[in-house]
Amino acid sequence: MLVLRMDMVRLCDKITETQPNLRGATSTILEQLGTVMQSLRDVIRDLRPAVLDAGLRSAVEWHCREFTRRFGIACNLTWNAGDVVLPERHITALFRTLQEALSNVHRHARANMICVIVNTDHNNIVMTVVDDGIGIEFDNNANENSYGLTGMRERIIALGGKLSICSAPNQGMSLTISLPI
Repeated sequence: MLVLRMDMVRLCDKITETQPNLRGATSTILEQLGTVMQSLRDVIRDLRPAVLDAGLRSAVEWHCREFTRRFGIACNLTWNAGDVVLPERHITALFRTLQEALSNVHRHARANMICVIVNTDHNNIVMTVVDDGIGIEFDNNANENSYGLTGMRERIIALGGKLSICSAPNQGMSLTISLPI
């Protein structure tokens, strides 16, 4: 992308030398290319957040603290998984699923408190996110527009894991993810 931008700058300079009336159009093209480059950098960064470089536990601790700071909803972490070693794909999937789960709590649950519990069970790592919010009622049409839940489920199933949700109106919600170690 950088080489493309450099070539475009040279081309725009040549064009505006011979056709100065195109200066505005070439500037617009360069601005759009800059926007595309920034978007691409953002996508690449978001594929695997840098916070994961410190390890899953540190990333989860950080995210829970940040969530509490930003939204004023207590997010308590209980980590009983020791220094479990996971494939990178599993680490990223767990972290992304946690982000989506907490985002859903913030947007929909009207919760005051969230508990995130991470432990190991036989050959699995298990992460449970429990909130004290309004809960949700499941019916046949409830999940048609719940892309967040669908995305989480698909991400976990693709890695051989399971995602389960327990909820009832006015009784909060519990989301449990289990991934093989």
